[in-house]
Amino acid sequence: MKKAEEILDNITKEKKENTIAKIKKEELSSFLDGWVKRFQKNTNRDIFVIKWCYFINKDWYLVKGIERKESVRNTKTLLDIFIMLVDDVSEKEDKDILLKELLKIPFDFDNYNLDKLTEEDKEYFKFTEKAWKKIIESIKEYPYYRKIKDLFEFDVRQLISAFQYGKLITKNSYNMNKEEYWTYFPQSMQIIINSDIDLMCKINFDFKKIGSFREAVLKAQKMARIGNWLTTWEREAKERDFTSLVFPLLKNREEINFEKFKNNPEQLINKIKNLKIEKELLNNWNQLQKEMIQILENNFSKDIQKRFEDKLEYLFYMHSISRGNK
Repeated sequence: MKKAEEILDNITKEKKENTIAKIKKEELSSFLDGWVKRFQKNTNRDIFVIKWCYFINKDWYLVKGIERKESVRNTKTLLDIFIMLVDDVSEKEDKDILLKELLKIPFDFDNYNLDKLTEEDKEYFKFTEKAWKKIIESIKEYPYYRKIKDLFEFDVRQLISAFQYGKLITKNSYNMNKEEYWTYFPQSMQIIINSDIDLMCKINFDFKKIGSFREAVLKAQKMARIGNWLTTWEREAKERDFTSLVFPLLKNREEINFEKFKNNPEQLINKIKNLKIEKELLNNWNQLQKEMIQILENNFSKDIQKRFEDKLEYLFYMHSISRGNK
């Protein structure tokens, strides 16, 4: 069981460069090719972030015995695209109307109102809706879709709540607080939804243990969010995006006027570095890892415990080496 600091200490320049090179060389499937081209047309995101997701999704299963692996990999990556499309809008101060309609896509599709959208926003909406419909079309074909459907829909509703909370921070940075960051923002990391998709294709899963399994996955999801927070907050500070936990942690240490830093992000970045706020997040990752392993030890085989450990260490490594690239 490696601590977060040990994982970081083992990342050499050569290892990082080799992994980044492999990700950049990754060839997307023909299924994703058209989606990614449309994605690039509608956003400013680099294709690296899609390849990064696709690279990880090749073997991102917290349990063994998954059927339809290539389809699952494509579906998870398309879900990554859908989440990025909505997330990008939630962080823009002038896109309230578009966000309101995007958040209707999963469950409130009978009540769309696109009349107030610009033509550009209508195109963006239609592409996002089309991506979601394809995701649902794919998972409905999975063997245990009906068994997992209610959990999947519940988890998607939590994803929507993460976007809604993110919008509250975009509108007013004084809304930020540590407790709500932990409650809402991990939901957009997709780990729990990915596990739903896995179980739709899992042979012989003991559904009497689904509660304990989800409890462990939710710990893993928070660990994944920490990896994201640690490696994107500097870019986000420059973009006036204060959705990383480092910002409320800073606010807890001293009174901060975040409006002032919107025009001077480097000063904010230096303050966070000088106060070593990242260290607190590393401690959180280590604690969550202990709690996750305890749940697994009490309910599952050593094989599943080892798989969780390996996958979460790998994901933390992948977040860390991608710092500055996504």
